Amino acid sequence: MTYFSVSLTACKDYSDCTKIRSGKFYYTTKLKRNKVEVSRSDSVQIETDLVTGLVLRSKIHWENNCQYSLRIKILKEINPDSQNQKYIEVPITIKILTIEKEFYTSKAQSVVGDKKFEIIDTFYYSKNYRP
Repeated sequence: MTYFSVSLTACKDYSDCTKIRSGKFYYTTKLKRNKVEVSRSDSVQIETDLVTGLVLRSKIHWENNCQYSLRIKILKEINPDSQNQKYIEVPITIKILTIEKEFYTSKAQSVVGDKKFEIIDTFYYSKNYRP
């Protein structure tokens, strides 16, 4: 009986979504399996694809402790000769599903034009960060 109570006190609570409001994480892309580093503060998220060098900067608005929305700027038209590129902001809603010791999972939903997207992904904590 003593062993049981000691093991319970050694467990951390990984259900608190506020632990991942800021920090460093990474995930791998679905198609090419590129590693993407994520640096998140309370209001800004920066994602860097370590293979292509693509950097996405997003504004974050927290709906509640386990759900937030991202607004990502994406080129509307790719025209390398134009000095005045046109951007659109794509809203994405993120819901944190589970928080574990080494990772967390989330579901991202967005509508672009007439297409609805939904992705469930796993984000791993960077070596120097543990919630």
